[in-house]
Amino acid sequence: MRRRLLILTAVLFLIAGAAYLYVASGRLQERVRRAAEAAAGRQFHRQVRIAALRGDPLQGLVLEGVAVARGARLAEGTIISVDQIALRFRPVALLGDLLRRRGALRSIAEITLVRPEISLEISPAGHWNVFDLLARPGEPSAAPAAFTPVVTLRDGRVTVADFSGPPHPFRARLIEVNGRADLRRPPAVRLAFDLVSVYGDRRTPITVRGKYLLDRVTLDIDLTAAGAPLQQWGPYLVRSEGLVFEDGTADADVHLPGLLRDLAWLG
Repeated sequence: MRRRLLILTAVLFLIAGAAYLYVASGRLQERVRRAAEAAAGRQFHRQVRIAALRGDPLQGLVLEGVAVARGARLAEGTIISVDQIALRFRPVALLGDLLRRRGALRSIAEITLVRPEISLEISPAGHWNVFDLLARPGEPSAAPAAFTPVVTLRDGRVTVADFSGPPHPFRARLIEVNGRADLRRPPAVRLAFDLVSVYGDRRTPITVRGKYLLDRVTLDIDLTAAGAPLQQWGPYLVRSEGLVFEDGTADADVHLPGLLRDLAWLG
């Protein structure tokens, strides 16, 4: 009996040692990295690149050098590039999904994007390109039921090109973007962000609160800007062909899409 116990213990040590050497060699992480690239590509309907991966599903995974293609391929440019993405999973859900071979996307609880750069475009019909990553217009999406994390942005940068109304297009550069998108209550994606718009040497603090409805492909947000330069934001907030903005700033409280609630002229 004692001999059998010793043999069993030795075998377990050998298995544990082999598993440790396999993980330490980086082969497991490389397999997970490739699997994550493939799963993200299927989820987002486009090519995704992950330069490196570390950590484990129980403690959390960290993806580095992540890029998501603007179109089908990365050669067309990127819609999102991120220095680092931290993923936290629901352990019980993760175990069940892996046993059922459903992949790990359903079990992701939190995603933190560190220093992301996002290229945001709004179509003439008012559709935001970033939400193509979750649901395509005119197509039923499985994303709300399967993908319900809280997505947090830290120190992000966003370039905006809005083709939905005059001026064509409206362009803005946003920095210091911090906040989160909460997907836990589909089909609504609840949005809460603070950021700074840069126009020349002027900085305009902006807050964004509201939601995006995946099933209706509809945006419903309140945007508050303090000291917005009228040369940039005037034609965008007050769309009138007979009104020309030459200088000055304004505090604005806007509901999108399309309703200007309040505009305080500062001269």
